Amino acid sequence: MTDQRTDAADHSRKPRFDVVSREISAPPERVFDVLTDPSRHPGLDDSGMVLELLDGDRLTEVGQVFRMRMTMGGANRYETDNRVVAFEPGRTIAWTTAEADHEPLGWLWRYDLEPTPAGTLVSQTYDWSGVTDKETLQMIPFPAVPRDARLETLELLAQATES
Repeated sequence: MTDQRTDAADHSRKPRFDVVSREISAPPERVFDVLTDPSRHPGLDDSGMVLELLDGDRLTEVGQVFRMRMTMGGANRYETDNRVVAFEPGRTIAWTTAEADHEPLGWLWRYDLEPTPAGTLVSQTYDWSGVTDKETLQMIPFPAVPRDARLETLELLAQATES
């Protein structure tokens, strides 16, 4: 007898979020300053997906939207609208991502900053637990951004803030 589970059923048994963390030798305020400047996000992205800021300013409050040009596999270019859903200065920034001019599909990026004696413990959460559309779950291999690329993003964040 073969196992006839669907991809959607498989997704329900797998973790639906992942957290990577790294201590950075910079104060939380400096780290937060970089994270809340969407024009700096392409330089922090090791996945190669984030190309450029198209519209938006420094993030200062929940509800703000910033638009990014993205790529998947180099050739497929698209735009995303990213809506800030959590904002606590020096501590937390989070946003949902959607195809431009559409509703979010259910994933979220979150950065939590915790002061340490040496600087800041940065935890990045990539959460796709809100993705419920079966077509999306079959089309996008979650996690869409590999863990090693997200760890490298924290390394790039350290380089941007420790100097």
